[in-house]
Amino acid sequence: MRMPDRGCDINREWLEDILTQHEAKTSPDISLIITSFQVSPGTNPGENFGSDVVRVKAKGQLVSSGFEKQNSTKEYNLFMKFLRGNYFSRQMGNQMQAPLRELLIFSDIITELNEFQAKMTGDKYRISIPGFVYGICTTDEYVLVMQDLSIDGYVMLNKRESLDLPHTLMAVDSLARLHAVSLAFSRIHNVHFLKKYPSFNTASFAEVFYTTSVAIIYDGVIRAAEQRGNQYKHLLAMMASNKEAVLQKFAEALKNTNESSKVTCLAHGDFWTNNLMFRNSENNGKEVQLPLDIMLIDWGITAWRNPLLDLQYFIHCSTTRNLRKDHLGEILHRYHSTFTAATNDLGSPVDNWQFEDFMAEWRRTHVFGSLIGMMNTLVTMSESGKNFNKSDDLQTTGVRAYIEYWMARVMAPIMFFIFSLPPFSFMIRRSMEKIFENLVEELCSWKNDTLQFRVFDLIEEAFDSGLLER
Repeated sequence: MRMPDRGCDINREWLEDILTQHEAKTSPDISLIITSFQVSPGTNPGENFGSDVVRVKAKGQLVSSGFEKQNSTKEYNLFMKFLRGNYFSRQMGNQMQAPLRELLIFSDIITELNEFQAKMTGDKYRISIPGFVYGICTTDEYVLVMQDLSIDGYVMLNKRESLDLPHTLMAVDSLARLHAVSLAFSRIHNVHFLKKYPSFNTASFAEVFYTTSVAIIYDGVIRAAEQRGNQYKHLLAMMASNKEAVLQKFAEALKNTNESSKVTCLAHGDFWTNNLMFRNSENNGKEVQLPLDIMLIDWGITAWRNPLLDLQYFIHCSTTRNLRKDHLGEILHRYHSTFTAATNDLGSPVDNWQFEDFMAEWRRTHVFGSLIGMMNTLVTMSESGKNFNKSDDLQTTGVRAYIEYWMARVMAPIMFFIFSLPPFSFMIRRSMEKIFENLVEELCSWKNDTLQFRVFDLIEEAFDSGLLER
């Protein structure tokens, strides 16, 4: 049975097939007949960049073929992710192995990590993600089917409104558990994580992508500041004269070459407001809702690397400068204490990782947080960024589609290899400049108040912290 390419191609027969497989995991003699289903968009327009996501509500009749035949009705609330784009973009995505990594997270890895921590600590450090229903990742097919968390009251908070302190602390606790459990799991089982899951070694690609993107955005911020005359005169001279030094510090933090970076673990890679779902308390007449639980979503760029990069990314993409000014110490203490308690309880304490050691690594990687915060803000807060969600989906059929498919199969691996070679770095720069062109122009137009405020708040903070110095 052919798998749907997109959410709009979902049909009754395919739903019956995958849900029967799901039910068979616990009841092998069960068959399913779908009586009705409804497909709706999974996100608002412009909110998702890499996938075609849909929600599916389905009702089915379960039929047992056991000794005592029994029938029952069941409802399913599902969240599905398909690949976006034309044949070439899909094949390039496969080369980067992001779809495979996310599928492995849901189908195998988090289950292994949770079983490990539950056995060691009685489920004290559970990593919470949506329930896995079905998935496949091949050269030609990809889909990930999960439980729809919204049915249980989980919501995504507005990315334009930064997290408050209670939500920030809950997120930091969850992040520390992920880091600590994965580190302990790898150490205690004496099999390095990357030997078992080599697709999570993305260091070289991450370095090229992030350093190139940040360099382009750094230049864009200088252009935008120049257009404001004397308002940012105090920033301009330092940003321009120290540009190479600042970008070098960024690259060194990303490379993880400093000997103080002794801790490596499974890092989410895109851990910020838009990839967290909270279940909150009821208002009860109060303006503030307190978080009761959290779920982590969108694991496409997860990798094995320095956990401080995750923490920097989260804090500089999800909180305001005022919250960091008032509560950064409390937030960092919370992360460190949770991480330390978990690694100790899991029988894998980290030597020479007192809070002072941790803070030294925080300061070394601080430039990563500031600059990557600018990149995230530019992509997610701009009107131009919504175009990232538009793609040239599959439209051709017949002989033309066959030719395009095989050209993509042949050319994507070649282009991916070429892009990874240092002599061809200029090609990556040109490609990234094209991608960011409209976003930088919007920043320089000074017409998006939210965008300008968030970007220049990060720059001002970096200036005050001495990160723009040599």
